[in-house]
Amino acid sequence: MDSYDISDDDWQLLFGNGDSQRSKSCRAAEVRLSNAELSNLEMSGPTQTYKKVQSDTKKMTYNSQPLVEDVDHLIRYVMLVAESDVITAFHSLVEFFQASYKNFKILHDTFSIIGFVFDETHFAQFRVQIFSHEHGLGVCLHVLEGDAQEAVSQFWSKLQDALAEKALIKLFKDVALESDDEFFADSCDEEEEVQFSLPIPGLQKAEPFVLQPNYVNNLMEEMQDQHFMLHALMILSWNCQMQQNLEVISGAGQAQQLFDLIIACLVATATDFCLPIARSASLLVSKLVETGAIQISEEQYRVLVNTIVQWTIQNNNGDLNETVTQSEEIALLLTSKLPELARDVSNSECTQQLHEVYCHAPFQSVRQNIAQLVQ
Repeated sequence: MDSYDISDDDWQLLFGNGDSQRSKSCRAAEVRLSNAELSNLEMSGPTQTYKKVQSDTKKMTYNSQPLVEDVDHLIRYVMLVAESDVITAFHSLVEFFQASYKNFKILHDTFSIIGFVFDETHFAQFRVQIFSHEHGLGVCLHVLEGDAQEAVSQFWSKLQDALAEKALIKLFKDVALESDDEFFADSCDEEEEVQFSLPIPGLQKAEPFVLQPNYVNNLMEEMQDQHFMLHALMILSWNCQMQQNLEVISGAGQAQQLFDLIIACLVATATDFCLPIARSASLLVSKLVETGAIQISEEQYRVLVNTIVQWTIQNNNGDLNETVTQSEEIALLLTSKLPELARDVSNSECTQQLHEVYCHAPFQSVRQNIAQLVQ
């Protein structure tokens, strides 16, 4: 079974006393703005005032047509009213995401948005798509990965309400919406009178429970294996929302080891843009800093700064077109604790990177968190 094995030398490099020449080989991926991105951003004067040219979805030029879908093959979809046009509908979708969600990517060329929802120890990645069918337009949702079905259903319900408020669809309040179980059950032959409930994995509600030190050790071992890393991080990040578990980890002397492993996970997956891993790691970092039981090295601080850069300054590489590469939530979690962590380190290169984030990131909340570090 493959695992992320870190040699003693690399461990020293990441977590203390590594020489400067070798430290360059273990840095998380640094993301720089392309010339095209810089042309859309302006920075006025030495006060580092942020200014971004706002894009208007309605005024953009589109060279593509909505994807054609067969509604018989769709599970979650709704048809738009007859007078709807694709630009107005897509603009409404973008507004809905920007108002309420922090983990998504807008794909203008395909009139679609990919995003994530989380439900305790589960997640789901999905695509919301404007499509054409015969002579009409519709909006559909495809689940791409994950098992957080209940969170997806809640999201889909809120989206339909938002579209109805914009008069883009008509909701029939007198007809109860079918659940996923009812949808599949009704598709059976009624004459057979088959009664069953389709089991959907991941629907069971998980409540935070008190962690035991031995179980935490097992989870930390899983974090070192690429096949179980996400599973372990999501369990820990969810259960560490309970203060008692943070006290258990600190009391057992596991906080520093856990923090070191989280940094190692961020390094190992830096180029993957795996949002659930980065989000879970960021949640844990935020909570562990609050315990006051960890110390951070200069190299670890650099890893956190590079992670912030990755998830705030959009990466537009062609091979990442279908991947969410920005997350206000990840950046907000990490930058909220950065001023406290920065007291223990001094790194001019990291300060310059944070300056770029302050000037170019599209998230006001993130800029506020790091303002004192760059001014």
